[in-house]
Amino acid sequence: MPMIEVSADLYQHVEECRAVAEAVMDQDIDIETCFGIVLSLGLKDGLNSVISKQDDSILVQAMHLLAEREPKLVYKHVADMVGLGADIQEQERRRKMIGFVRPSQRKH
Repeated sequence: MPMIEVSADLYQHVEECRAVAEAVMDQDIDIETCFGIVLSLGLKDGLNSVISKQDDSILVQAMHLLAEREPKLVYKHVADMVGLGADIQEQERRRKMIGFVRPSQRKH
């Protein structure tokens, strides 16, 4: 695994943040895992800050360009997400079927 150097101050911040990560995950974690979590969240947040400011048409265009470069990856991912969306919709439909409804809401 590649090693990186961080300042003592940053190391101390992550070390103290580890308590929060352990509380959220409900388990003990080592400092390397905590750094991994912090870096992963930072990367996601950085990407979100760039993506969220873009117009939808720009994002669609970016997806098309990515599909030209990596068609197998993009089309597989889109298919997976469409399937996931269908699964979620089916779960919602089933959830609505379970439970009580008022007599006025029953379909005759």
